[in-house]
Amino acid sequence: MKLKYLMIASSICLFTSCSSSKKITSKYKTMNLSELENKKDSIDKQLSYSKLAFYLENIKVGKSRYSLAAQKDKNLLWIMHESPNYENLKEIWQEAVEEYIAFENEYSPQIKKHRSLNYKNKEKSLSNRNEYNKIYLPLLNELKHREYEKYIYYEKNFSDKLANMWYDGGSYLLNFYKSKNLEVPTVWLNDKDIFGIENFSNYNELRKHLKYINKAISTK
Repeated sequence: MKLKYLMIASSICLFTSCSSSKKITSKYKTMNLSELENKKDSIDKQLSYSKLAFYLENIKVGKSRYSLAAQKDKNLLWIMHESPNYENLKEIWQEAVEEYIAFENEYSPQIKKHRSLNYKNKEKSLSNRNEYNKIYLPLLNELKHREYEKYIYYEKNFSDKLANMWYDGGSYLLNFYKSKNLEVPTVWLNDKDIFGIENFSNYNELRKHLKYINKAISTK
């Protein structure tokens, strides 16, 4: 009996989905090319807002902010830095970094010495950072193991402050593009950044409409 009800429910859902798809398809078939392109532009904007909003929500709950923190687009960085909170949050973060460095210096003379020896090296190439980390990271792991609670406190403190700064900048960026009715550049977001977005807001619905719009455009 349960199986029968499940089959009936499944059939109803399938019928409803098909009916909905036909209505959407019919709707876009009646539009001219200009109307379709305007609609596509509108949905592209909404999708870009959803992607950035989803990513920012992940930052808010402690997930990776690397893609935003590694941002190279000078225009996007300029907008984010225009946030009224930026300078204050940056200062708070820098204080947390200084506290973390002071912790390392106090509890690991080896790290302090290694940092001092490399302080004069102004070259910031990846190869030099890798060379620096060959010695630094093992020393850091040893310190973390030896002073775990202190390490977690100071590391989390500056990490949280950094997240606050990037969340604020990202939110300002999102609101800026919305206010200008422009699409947010999101090519810097990777698959991991938007993993699970299908369940966020009306993202899937927008993607479905975009699919039918593109199909209708291709027939014009």
